[in-house]
Amino acid sequence: MSHAIPTDPIPPAATAAMLAANKGFSVSTENLDSAIAGYTPEQQEVLNFWFVLAKDKGWGLADLAKNTGVSTTVLSRVFRGIYNADVSSVIGTLSRAKANISDKVGNPDFIMTALAKRMFQVFDKTRSLQTVTIMWGPKGIGKTTIEKEYVRQNNHGRTFYLRCPSHGCTLYQFVQCVAKALHISGTRHTVMTLREKIGLYLSRGERLLIVDELHDIFLTCRPREVIRICEFLRELYDISQSGLALTGTEVLHKEFFSGDHREVLAQLVDRGTVQIELPGKPTQKDVLAFLAHYELTLPDKGSEADRLLNDIICANGLRKLTLHLRDGKAYAVKLQEPLAWHHFVAAHEVIQSLSKKSR
Repeated sequence: MSHAIPTDPIPPAATAAMLAANKGFSVSTENLDSAIAGYTPEQQEVLNFWFVLAKDKGWGLADLAKNTGVSTTVLSRVFRGIYNADVSSVIGTLSRAKANISDKVGNPDFIMTALAKRMFQVFDKTRSLQTVTIMWGPKGIGKTTIEKEYVRQNNHGRTFYLRCPSHGCTLYQFVQCVAKALHISGTRHTVMTLREKIGLYLSRGERLLIVDELHDIFLTCRPREVIRICEFLRELYDISQSGLALTGTEVLHKEFFSGDHREVLAQLVDRGTVQIELPGKPTQKDVLAFLAHYELTLPDKGSEADRLLNDIICANGLRKLTLHLRDGKAYAVKLQEPLAWHHFVAAHEVIQSLSKKSR
């Protein structure tokens, strides 16, 4: 495998975002752990939270100071591990600010379904056991929503989410995406160098990388790149021994276990991989929870609303149900009425009529 310096151009906007996110910190993502090694694990977790949040939002040190109430000078020295005074007071301020901002950025529309609870448990185990997990299930069951919510609830600088490119990519482009997800600058680095930097970073502490929609790699990339990308993931795990969760549709399972490259991919599967098939249909309790979120109860048996509800759940799952519930809610709001099942039915009929007109 060649690791020559790639010629793929780095988009100016991406470069500018990387520079903005690093502005004023005087410490890189990969060096943060070493810089704050002298603090307690609890203090490190608070600092990791703010560091990663700043990276996610593209904040410079001034933005972070504004949102925490701690001066840029103090923040810079704390992140570099050279703060000479007792750091307890600063960490206390950052902890209180962390609690406040966590409340503000909550996700009121997220519902803890049976699937969400199961995937949360799998992610916890994947991290603690430092293993590889492959999860697959039908499209539309809410995998991505659950993964993003898990990352949000576990935003302590050790949980990372990567959505695989859906347009096809080379190995180098994929590795760049991984680096970006970890907030590691990949500018002008070879694949080999980036792999070492990423692997070393993931190896520190109980970290977890969630790779979502991995099936897109098989659907959009050339066969040679598919093998190279999967081999990169295997090597990354070998280097880091950190949690690695790979998720996708049934295509992912087919390609890993019965596809043309199954013998090559077996090396990744053999890394103590936990294999989990996700259920395609929500439980009755899940459906009731979704309806309660919109202040609805089950419709009358045999009614038009009952038929529509069952058809949508059986054919498309909770994601499509959420879409129609929101549409019904918007229809009710337009009429200045509380949401009821006749709004749900009427809104669905409008969509159906639009679909017929477009043919």
